[in-house]
Amino acid sequence: MEAALKNQTRLIPGEPFPAIELAGDDGSAIALNAPGWRAVFVIRGAHCSICRKYLGAIEAHREGFEASGVSVVVISADPIEKASAFAKESGYFGRVAGGLRVEDMRELGLWMTGPEVSQLGYVHAEPGFFLIDPEGNVATAEASSLPAGRPDLDWLHNGLSFMTENDIRPRFGRYEAAQ
Repeated sequence: MEAALKNQTRLIPGEPFPAIELAGDDGSAIALNAPGWRAVFVIRGAHCSICRKYLGAIEAHREGFEASGVSVVVISADPIEKASAFAKESGYFGRVAGGLRVEDMRELGLWMTGPEVSQLGYVHAEPGFFLIDPEGNVATAEASSLPAGRPDLDWLHNGLSFMTENDIRPRFGRYEAAQ
């Protein structure tokens, strides 16, 4: 287990966001690294009651995010038809993409749950959030190992408004603490 954690992918702010395309609910492909500020919310899927509530909360903030210049997309490992229907049933009416593959989850540094411990017949991602800057770079990346670990949308909305109004970007480089 320890070796697996050491090899866990972590996206680095300021680096290009992975070039992942998923099936969109309107029949088009959604390029997650497309230009423009983009908030990408990863949900576990239609089997998740917490996701149902969170989708409604995302919808309540979606207009504000978009007014700040941040487009919103919700993604899932569920097939697009299932993901889209679940989003609408949950009260979310923005962009949805489905069919997130295990390779994509690994590239994004997401935690995964396999069919041996869930009622699904396929691997699904645990929640994640990514903010992508106008050039298609990672602004922030969060991956939760638990269904309840998700960004607070009120704080996120206020922060995104501030960031886009002031064109705040991540600082390049890493800080290495002295021993």
